[in-house]
Amino acid sequence: MDNIRMAFESVLDKKIRSLLTMLGIIIGVGAVLILVSVVQGYNADLTAYYEKQGVNKVNVSIVSYDRSNTTDQSGEFMDWVGENLSDIITGVTPSYSTSGTLKYGANTSDTAVIYFGNEQWSACNNYTLDQGRDLLELDIDERSQVCVIGSYVADALFGFQDPIGEKLMVNGTPLTVVGIFYQKDGGAEESMDDAIVVPYTLNRQMLSTDTVTDFTIKVASSADMTTVMDQVEGGGARSMWTPTPGSTPWRTATTPWRRRRMRPHPSRWCWAAWPPSPCW
Repeated sequence: MDNIRMAFESVLDKKIRSLLTMLGIIIGVGAVLILVSVVQGYNADLTAYYEKQGVNKVNVSIVSYDRSNTTDQSGEFMDWVGENLSDIITGVTPSYSTSGTLKYGANTSDTAVIYFGNEQWSACNNYTLDQGRDLLELDIDERSQVCVIGSYVADALFGFQDPIGEKLMVNGTPLTVVGIFYQKDGGAEESMDDAIVVPYTLNRQMLSTDTVTDFTIKVASSADMTTVMDQVEGGGARSMWTPTPGSTPWRTATTPWRRRRMRPHPSRWCWAAWPPSPCW
């Protein structure tokens, strides 16, 4: 009891020092709590962002060792995936994009991302249809000038007007709007809702190229991710292509985190899956 009484007397005798000590403790604890809250909030936002993009996705790039080879291998690759991986995947689509200007009447937008895909693009990228229809296989085969737009594009260019059936100018190319995706990212400018999807077979008309080298595979279960990557990098790369006589198949490949020199391989083509796994 004497110790407690002496402590209280010391606090009362030295009020300023006691107040400053308490203030320091309060500020320190408060700063730690604020920092932890900010980090947790950032992690939650980052997790939510990637969940919106979709999970269990494998990105594939077809790399030619023959620099003069510009043959489009998209059909052969997607056929191979359908024949060999159909029981463990839910879809496969070409996956590349560009920027450009969208125009409808007097309204324009230059922030939208223009995606090139097939009828499975929305399933592979976690988009859900709200109105109209999605891309069809017939659209891909016939190079139909149609598009499916995100909710922000619909609001920014059409307002309260129904976009379905209207013609939208995309980098000078007229495309008929056949569908609208549900809002998935807040419906803001430069969000995932600021997007438009067109048949990938329009790449020659809109991008002046026939070559398709990037694909997204949607895996049915996370347990099959490694199996899909091994199948693509192993069986696919070794079994599909024939060598080019006299060629020197060296090629530098770049990934988001490293640059590496690939060793020679008897095939003209290598399929590199991402997330990365040992290539050979």
